[in-house]
Amino acid sequence: KRLTILPDAKNHGMMMLLDWSGSMSDCIFKTVQQTIQLVQFCSKVNIPFELYFFSSEMDKTDGSRISKDFNYKPGDMAIDNVKLVNVASHKLKKQKLDESLMYLYHLAMYYDHRYCWRSSRDPFAFERPDSVGIPSEYYLGSTPLNEALMIMLKLVPLFKNKYKIE
Repeated sequence: KRLTILPDAKNHGMMMLLDWSGSMSDCIFKTVQQTIQLVQFCSKVNIPFELYFFSSEMDKTDGSRISKDFNYKPGDMAIDNVKLVNVASHKLKKQKLDESLMYLYHLAMYYDHRYCWRSSRDPFAFERPDSVGIPSEYYLGSTPLNEALMIMLKLVPLFKNKYKIE
C-alpha cells in the first residue's frame, strides 16, 4: 500500500477540441452538453483549459484549397482550410464564459432540431418566428481533423509551458 502525494495537485490542464463537422449532426447536441460540463468542472476547480472547435466553414471567401502565396512543387502537401475557434477559456471572466457557452449550446440546439429525427416530426419547425438561422461560418462542414491536430501540435506545448502543467 503506497500513497503518492502531489504538492497542491495543480500540475494539470485541459485543451479540448470539438468536432464541428457534418458527421456530428446527429450527436452534436449531446456532445456539446458533455463539453460544457467539462468546462464548468475545470472552471470550478481552477484547472487551466481551452476549448476550441474546428471547422472548414470559417472564412470561405474564394473556395480555393491551394494558397497562391506559396510556390508548390511535386510532393508538397496542401491541407484543407481549417479554423480553430476558441469557444471557452479559463482566462475569461465568468459572465463572458457563461455567454460563450450559451451561444455554443444554442448552436448545438439548432443542429439537434434541424438534422435529426425531430425535424421530420414537426413540419412547421422552419416556419416558426423563433426559428432563426445562423451565420454561414458556423455551418457544419467537412472534417479537418488531421489539420486541427497539426495545429494542436504547436498549441499544446505552448499551453503546457505557459501554465507549467503536464
